[in-house]
Amino acid sequence: MPRKIRSNYMEKFKFVYNGRTFESKHKCCNFYGICYRSVMAYQNQYKCRTEEAITHFIELKKSKEIIFRNRKWASIKTCCEFYDINEASVKTDIWNRKCTPQEAIERAIEWKKAHEITYHGVKYPSLPQCCEELGINPISVRLYMEKNGVSSTRAITHYIKSKKQRIFAFRGKEYNSFTECCLAYGLNPKIVRSAAYRTKSSLPETLEKNVSHMEGCVPQESTENDENSGNKVISKKGTAQKNHSFMKGKNMFPLDSVVRYTELMKPVYGPEHGGFIAPGKRL
Repeated sequence: MPRKIRSNYMEKFKFVYNGRTFESKHKCCNFYGICYRSVMAYQNQYKCRTEEAITHFIELKKSKEIIFRNRKWASIKTCCEFYDINEASVKTDIWNRKCTPQEAIERAIEWKKAHEITYHGVKYPSLPQCCEELGINPISVRLYMEKNGVSSTRAITHYIKSKKQRIFAFRGKEYNSFTECCLAYGLNPKIVRSAAYRTKSSLPETLEKNVSHMEGCVPQESTENDENSGNKVISKKGTAQKNHSFMKGKNMFPLDSVVRYTELMKPVYGPEHGGFIAPGKRL
């Protein structure tokens, strides 16, 4: 393209705004930090001149700008992002208290500092978030602080130690507590504890004894086939004797052992016959 034709072509795109000449409308929008597409859409919607549309967005941009701590911010959002505070909370505070953005932002920063917590060199935004990441109950920590008048650090340490002490290992597997372990095997933890107290045994020993007993009480299916079983007639007397001995034999146990096993297997959560959840407690 000849140089003269090219220069004439570029002249068509030149745009003058506020006494200043720009290569194009797009360059003008970039200079003032506004969106070219928004300017064109506004001009098309309201059927106004490009200069009027640009002026509108420049004024709109200035209305969003705030000065906070001797620094100019493009908007409340950019300021909140810099100080890592919630923009929605700041705007709600402005609306509810009828205060300036600066006052609301200052209040949000102070609230954040007051609720921040540092534990073992790690900074957390709040106590609940710290407890959640450490796997402990924030409500319990708060109550312990109020009851004993101790700091959050000491209360958190107390519950972390308590959590470690509650861990119960059985058959090569760790459980969060003894109760959780008992429930995993379908046993009532209160009854197992009582048995350990009566026999003066440790909880793992008592649990192992009960679980082994429970596993042994499951009757094995007979592999022997009796060809004449269909032709046999069992008398009532024979049936009563068999029931009385409670299936004594190679794979069976005496009646008193089965009764003790039944006590251990009483449901913990489901209601028993007569409206009981556990012995001595009614619904």
